[in-house]
Amino acid sequence: LMLVSVGGYVALSVSTSYIDWTGLFSFQNEDDTENSEYSLLAALSINIVKCCFFLASPALLFGFVGHLIWSPARRVKVPSLEESVATSDLRARLFFRIVTRGKNPDLVRDNVVKATTVLRKTCLPEWQWKVEVATDNPLDLDEMNDSQVYELLTPSDYVCPKGGKYKARALHHAVMISTAREEDWVIHLDEESSFDVETVKYIYAHCAKEETSVLRGQKEWGNIGQGVIKYGCHEHPPNYLTTLADSIRVADDFGKFRVQYEVHEPLIGMHGSFVVCQTAVEAAVGFDHGISGSITEDAYFALVARAMGVKFSWIDAFLYEQSPFNIMDFIRQRSRWFGGLVLVCLSSAIPLKQRVVLCFMTLSWAVVPLVTLASVTNYLIGTSWSATTPAYTIATSVLAGISCWGYVLGFFWTFSPKQGWIRYVLLLYAQLIL
Repeated sequence: LMLVSVGGYVALSVSTSYIDWTGLFSFQNEDDTENSEYSLLAALSINIVKCCFFLASPALLFGFVGHLIWSPARRVKVPSLEESVATSDLRARLFFRIVTRGKNPDLVRDNVVKATTVLRKTCLPEWQWKVEVATDNPLDLDEMNDSQVYELLTPSDYVCPKGGKYKARALHHAVMISTAREEDWVIHLDEESSFDVETVKYIYAHCAKEETSVLRGQKEWGNIGQGVIKYGCHEHPPNYLTTLADSIRVADDFGKFRVQYEVHEPLIGMHGSFVVCQTAVEAAVGFDHGISGSITEDAYFALVARAMGVKFSWIDAFLYEQSPFNIMDFIRQRSRWFGGLVLVCLSSAIPLKQRVVLCFMTLSWAVVPLVTLASVTNYLIGTSWSATTPAYTIATSVLAGISCWGYVLGFFWTFSPKQGWIRYVLLLYAQLIL
């Protein structure tokens, strides 16, 4: 499997080398004796811009390592849910907590029904699971007449002591009013999140393993777990363009996030969904960390938790969500993430050693415009230096291949030819263009 993964990178790198990275338009200065000084300066400037392409290498190689060492095709095997329930004797309960602003009540209700339906299909006794909905606006979920469903309404006048806002405010309030005990586990979901029986099997195995370690005195808290989030796994996603753009997020889960969880460190934070966390950890860490911990509250929480001694683990399962419904929502989402991560990186309340990798990766994200400019310059303008430097051509081809592979990998895990080969091929073609 590792050879197949390496082969995929090599093939994509070779394919990208067919693009003339020496440029469609040649910039030569050997015969320009009148303006040789000007030409030399211009060529140097162009070559510097071209080298900005390598600013993307840390983030790309981070994911590359994950794909090579922990191949996405090689799944971690755990016992069946029936076997785990019979042998583990898990004492804790599982609280599947959906967090929402409450502005899409029909969507929330539908996903609550889906969640309870899936959980009732499992062999878990009903005392061992609950579905909670932490909401800013009333949803009247008691009208569903389901004893397994609880609505955790955040009062409109509730103010976090340290000034936490937005989702962090709702999460902090939910920790205080939930019936979950310290030994219980909370599985965080967004309002559009869905899961299946296979997901529950892996979550249960993680919780049972961590509970055993805690009971044996091997650690104070169980590891926080997280897995892969897949987007647009529907016959008709709400927006194909944003869904294709989110393919890279699936590859990042298998790459960057897999690497950090395998070494039990939240090097670059964590997602806000598909978080499997012990209630004791949430009570100790909390979500009230002022405005710095209110934009990307997930990353802030992860770094603070690690500073307190909590470790993290990989859960080799899938959660299913939707990409933003339109381009503007997509742009606003990324803008919010970037601004929130900058606040996390600048927060002196978190030890520097916990922030340093996230700072580096956020900086890599900040220079994406330069990388894009370098890519365009590489393609359009050739110089004598880039044309006669094989190492440069090979390096740019390999990095371009790794970048392409990330999107293709995410595509393969998102879309299926079962929904029609013509649709599948057209979407793959669109993915390659993007």
